[in-house]
Amino acid sequence: MFPERLDHYLTKHGISNYKIEKATKISNSLVGYWRKGSKTPTLCNLIKLCDYLDVPIDYLTGRMNEDEYKVLLHYRDTLEKKSKK
Repeated sequence: MFPERLDHYLTKHGISNYKIEKATKISNSLVGYWRKGSKTPTLCNLIKLCDYLDVPIDYLTGRMNEDEYKVLLHYRDTLEKKSKK
């Protein structure tokens, strides 16, 4: 589940492995292995990646489905709009 979700998210948002490397110091080749499913990230790297992408670990690892993720995004957007007032 993780490789598919990661690849889909990065492709959808136009985020390259190199861009992740520049922002997180995680090598672009390692991100490529994750996208292919040939390696899995350490917890430390998974946290760095999710923090950079601003996406919940539960979503990338498949513990949260698409509908739950959309609800979370909607809720977060609503809170951000209220805090700007």
